[in-house]
Amino acid sequence: MLGYFRINDPYRLFALFVLMVLLFLPFLWNYPGLTMPELRNLILGAQLNNDASMMYRDVMTSHAPLAAWAHLLFAKIFGDSITARHILALFILFFQAAYLGIIFIVKKVFPENTFIPSLIAVVLFSLSFDNLALTDELMGSCFLLFALSFLFTEIEFRQPQDETTFSLGVCVSIATLFFLPYIVFLPAVIVALILFARTNARKLLLLVFGFLLPHITTITLHFLQDNHGALWQYYYGGSFTMETDALVSVRSLLLLTVLPICYILVSVVMLNRLARFSKYQLQLLQAIFIWIGFCFIFFIFSPDLRPQTLIVLVPGLTFLITYFLLLIRRRKFAEINTWILLLGIVAMSWLSGWGLISSVSYSRLVAANSKYPGRSILVLGPEFEQYHGATPATGLIQWRLVRDVFEQPDYYENVGLVYKQIMSGKPEIITDPQHLLEPFMARSAELTRMYRRDGDNYVRIKF
Repeated sequence: MLGYFRINDPYRLFALFVLMVLLFLPFLWNYPGLTMPELRNLILGAQLNNDASMMYRDVMTSHAPLAAWAHLLFAKIFGDSITARHILALFILFFQAAYLGIIFIVKKVFPENTFIPSLIAVVLFSLSFDNLALTDELMGSCFLLFALSFLFTEIEFRQPQDETTFSLGVCVSIATLFFLPYIVFLPAVIVALILFARTNARKLLLLVFGFLLPHITTITLHFLQDNHGALWQYYYGGSFTMETDALVSVRSLLLLTVLPICYILVSVVMLNRLARFSKYQLQLLQAIFIWIGFCFIFFIFSPDLRPQTLIVLVPGLTFLITYFLLLIRRRKFAEINTWILLLGIVAMSWLSGWGLISSVSYSRLVAANSKYPGRSILVLGPEFEQYHGATPATGLIQWRLVRDVFEQPDYYENVGLVYKQIMSGKPEIITDPQHLLEPFMARSAELTRMYRRDGDNYVRIKF
């Protein structure tokens, strides 16, 4: 198999797509369950599909603007179909794998022009079933790849043209407009340019301007809609948190990645002992290590931790593993190592995805069914999975962002916001185990008339 993809022939990409479909086909046929990020995206798209709803003003969420518009588009085209979204995500993953191989060929990264990097990327993408989730991170990572390509161009030519530097900043910026924590890669790019491209202050300012321009445009558009305050509060202020929610435990992630980690360690040792680099290739290798280092900083600021969070590592790991395979002189040993990596990752992915490996738990990643199926509800607490099968009645759906509103009932703005949201959506059930709604009920005779307390919930009275 390795020998087949070793040939620089674009038609090899068709076989690569067939292989990718085969690797993900069991999950396309029998998906282990709707993940929490997918549930959030479905709800966001459905709420924005309501013409009366405006992002951030009516729907309080930290989703980035481009991601929100994308989920709105998916809601209009696909409705509630998860399978359609998975197929689109599969095409995005294939595009990234193919484009990564093309980058390495065009930029002369390896001694051979080969599609082995695309093969390795496909294998790494198959690490977990949740890589099929059509999320903000997946869409934004495409633009990180574009940025990586422009970075290689800067290192390769150190060309005086300003277009490459400007485009590099724009690509990182668009990535952050899908997922703001990707801003971590802006300093990674700056460090690499300073060390390996001898970039002067003027070009660095051009890079920063290219990054700021899409954000300035976004702020201006929301300002014209008198929505810039909510944009700043929920998107810019709400996207960064040091409270990472581990949807999959670190132990489970380590078990999933134990085989790739072993290959990475061996690759680093082999590169150090056997590889003979040109100055340009050595600079690319060092730039890749900087990229990988900033990936771990990105994990700190990512709002949740799950296997798909690791996709930012794929370009760097693909680079190292490909070099390792190309350094093996006897091709049959390189072939054996490729099959070990492929079969090992796929077996771990399939068995853990269907719960056959108890040490890897997806219990927090997969959304449980709601206790109130088919009902319109408002959940006052972090139990977001209660919306799975139910209908969110308000825009107060991301508890991390709206918790302060319910914990501070003495502010008039908070009382007005809660009253407006409840009256516009009129949820049938409001789950309130911490009795946070009581002060708001005391300030509104109309809400008191509409709802009665029933255990941990408020139930709407039918007249």
